[in-house]
Amino acid sequence: MPGIFALGLLTGATYPAFKVPLESQALTVIRDLSSSVGLEVRLTSVKELALNVGRVADLGVLWLVIVLVAHPIPVMREILIGWSAIAMILTTQLWVIRRANPARVYD
Repeated sequence: MPGIFALGLLTGATYPAFKVPLESQALTVIRDLSSSVGLEVRLTSVKELALNVGRVADLGVLWLVIVLVAHPIPVMREILIGWSAIAMILTTQLWVIRRANPARVYD
């Protein structure tokens, strides 16, 4: 279990590295597509709704996997390791992209 805790800490540390640039880019696209403040607010609301529905769906899938498996602890460990690995992979890819294009601003 200490390993899962360490992976959780690592995921928490790497999450902002790809979430912040993606969120910033999404808001830039919304601002560019909006002809009025009202439309910008609506598009931002739709984006947030989609993100939150995705989070709830992820939680539901995790819950179903745990409920449907006879021994949930090993499965939960693998799922948590997989999610942590995805966060680390995305962070590494972002680092590679930024290194390949140092002149581009990703804020």
